[in-house]
Amino acid sequence: MALAVLIWVNASYFEDEFRNPAIMYAFLKLDFASGPFLTFFLMLFSLEISKARILDRKYMRSIFYIIPSILALLVLSTNTIISGYEIVQNKVINPVFGPAELIYDLLVVSALVFGAGAVALKYKKVSSQEKSQFIYLFIGLFLFALIAVLTNVVLTRYIENSPNYNLYTRSGAFSIILVVLFSGYSIVKHRLLNLKIIATELFSLGISIFSLFQVLTSRTASELITSTAIFVILLCFIILLVRSVENEVKHREELEVANIKLKQLDDAKSEFISIASHQLRTPITAIKGFTELLLEGDLGEINKPVAEVIDEISQSNQHLIDLVDNLLNVSRIESGKINLNFEKNNIEEICQDIANTFAIKAKEKNLLFKFKKPDSFLPQILLDEKTIREAISNVVDNALRYTSKGEVSLNIANSKDKIQIIVKDTGIGIPEKQMSHLFSKFSRGANAIKHDISGMGLGLYVAKSMAEANGARIWAESDGEGKGSRFVIEIPVR
Repeated sequence: MALAVLIWVNASYFEDEFRNPAIMYAFLKLDFASGPFLTFFLMLFSLEISKARILDRKYMRSIFYIIPSILALLVLSTNTIISGYEIVQNKVINPVFGPAELIYDLLVVSALVFGAGAVALKYKKVSSQEKSQFIYLFIGLFLFALIAVLTNVVLTRYIENSPNYNLYTRSGAFSIILVVLFSGYSIVKHRLLNLKIIATELFSLGISIFSLFQVLTSRTASELITSTAIFVILLCFIILLVRSVENEVKHREELEVANIKLKQLDDAKSEFISIASHQLRTPITAIKGFTELLLEGDLGEINKPVAEVIDEISQSNQHLIDLVDNLLNVSRIESGKINLNFEKNNIEEICQDIANTFAIKAKEKNLLFKFKKPDSFLPQILLDEKTIREAISNVVDNALRYTSKGEVSLNIANSKDKIQIIVKDTGIGIPEKQMSHLFSKFSRGANAIKHDISGMGLGLYVAKSMAEANGARIWAESDGEGKGSRFVIEIPVR
């Protein structure tokens, strides 16, 4: 479209600048040959930004190239549309129309009306927020169509004797600036189109105008040949450049749409996990309660083999409870529904409670569990107790889960403005290649899967999210597989 505008405006201007009738007539024909391309490309542009369904039909886009091409061919090579010319006021060239003039005018005007109509219909259908994108484009198209049709078709015979006739005839061509201004405002202010594409096309248009001007002002045959060759090469380059930018923007927009759809699917998945986990909590909580009653003998004496079976049920049920809790935590993290209540807390007391809880589990696995208190007094720090307790507990649980022999320790180190919670174990260790995605959701190393098939790879992900919710950092260290690991939660003192 930019090229059609360039040729049409230049032809309209230069057709009255020369005094050689043959040159004037050549520019006149070029004027009328480029006009259909401009109007049909404007219509195509209007339909595309309106996202009209008519463009989805097979070969429909080809019509917007075929019709103006036929009209241009008839203008340039036959007398059916323009059969001759006349010079008015010794300086302005007027066409003498042939028998097909009415068809030409109807097609050109129809393209303008149809394009403006498509924008108007889109304006009616879009939301109030989107209306501002289309109203300015419609105004620009309407004013351009009105001025161009009046000065170049309807009023031609009435204004040809006016002393300002030359100005009137050119006003139709230069009214295209109204489309540029109004659509430009809509693009910049209301994001009607991608600015990168527009900037590329404007840059290309500027180069094209300069190069075409060089061609038209050539004084010698050699200059004309050279300038024409440069113009053609630049034109090819510009077409490739614009297409490249359009493809890049199109792919980026497709990726954005895909990302939005993936986000919607992810939200739906999180919502499903949340609902399913809540539904599971009721029966597994009941199972936990009844197994505890059985094991404690509240419902009567049971023999040892039955007690062992019930204990296995209780342990398996506890694994399921832990899994449901982690799934609920993941759902809350991803939906941003974690409720934080920051208060001054004693981190040593929190760690002591966690150590007391996991010491029992360590004993059941014949592991040594150590809790080392800090050497100096710990200040109370601003924390959400529930989430920081969850983070530390998940790290300790992870250490116990992947340690078969040796020990697990929970240490507190105090510095001036930071407190470090350090969990060390003599377990399976962490391969170097696993470090980069250790805290990712559902991430489990091959050695971890081999050691414990029941895990889901959520514990460390939840621990990291909970720690970061408290402004803390978390990381892991290991000398390699089979050499144990060291997890550090670093909490700022505030």
